[in-house]
Order: sequence, then structure tokens, then C-alpha cells
Amino acid sequence: MNKINQGYDCSCFPGYSKIENRKLGKVGCEDVDECSVNPKSCQNSEECKNEIAGFSCHCKSGFQRNVERGSCMDIDECEIMNSCSGTHENCLNMEGSFSCECESGFGRSSDDSACVDIDECVLLQSCSRTHENCLNMEGTFSCECEPGFGRSLDDSDCVDIDECEIKFTSEMEVCEDVIGFFICECIQGYRRNYDDTSCVVIG
Repeated sequence: MNKINQGYDCSCFPGYSKIENRKLGKVGCEDVDECSVNPKSCQNSEECKNEIAGFSCHCKSGFQRNVERGSCMDIDECEIMNSCSGTHENCLNMEGSFSCECESGFGRSSDDSACVDIDECVLLQSCSRTHENCLNMEGTFSCECEPGFGRSLDDSDCVDIDECEIKFTSEMEVCEDVIGFFICECIQGYRRNYDDTSCVVIG
């Protein structure tokens, strides 16, 4: 209480502000909400809590107080809590939080409860070359040439395999290569044997 011009002036304690109601002729003090008046009263990793005649700073969720530094430090949930324990699942630590991410080739199930294989052959149409088939595998896929075709030297396409050049045929056979397979014909005077494995003399 201060004496001013032979009268008196009432001042508020720290943490309070003076209010006046001229209609009622009353003067009083009310608590200052420091958190609203100055939103930066606490650090970014802290939450401000208003208290009577003051305020306090508390670590946000996902942070903990570092006594030596006097600040809030991120909690690595991936390291200390084993937060992601599902199959084909990896934990990604983020500031104040974490995320459970599926491994490459896997995606979240419809109910978001697990990581399931992505069928790249259906969803991505991953193999689009001519005479090429897509084979889905767990976590990945493979582009395989159709039977009778093999990879080109530069691996850019599936090309016809000339079986007549690489397969052994007897002197009694003539090999004809066609797209995707081959035909073995017996020479004149011979026919296929009963199990169709070779040519035998007619008669």
C-alpha cells in the first residue's frame, strides 16, 4: 500500500493484476494467467500450467525432464519401450512420439492391427513386359519369363529360347523352333516311339 497525494494506492502482489469497478467504486486484484498472456512462457517441449500468482512448466507427453540440462528431452520409445512388436514392423522414433512402420513390401491390414504382404502383382502391375509373368512373394515379387522364354542379355525383355540350339536331338529327328516352344519331327522312314521320347524305324 503506497501513500500518494495524502491518499493511498493499493498495489497487487506479483502474479496479480489490478482491476477496477468504477460503477461499484471497488478496486481489487486478480490472478494473471501467464500462460495466456505469454504463450512462450515455457519451452516448445513443455506445457504451461497456470497457478495462483504464477505458473509452472511440465514436460509434454513423450518427453521427460533432464535434471542436468533443466529441459525436457525426447523419450525414445523405440529403444526403451519396445513399442512396435508386430511381425514385419519397425519402430520409427519421432520428437515426442513414435510410429510403427511396416517393412518394405508390407502394408497395414484393413483393421490396422498388423503388417501384411502387399501383392505387387495385383496392386502395382509390376511386370508389364511381353511374355512376362509376375510372381508374388512375401515382402517382394519377381518378374519371370513365360516357359520357352528367357532374359535378354541386357535384362530388358523376355526373348524366345531356341531350344533347337541348346537341346540334344538325335540324327533321326528334325527340330523346329517356334515362339515359346519347339517341335521335334522324325525324318522320313521313322516314327515316334510309344513313349514319345525318340524316333524308331517304321516297320
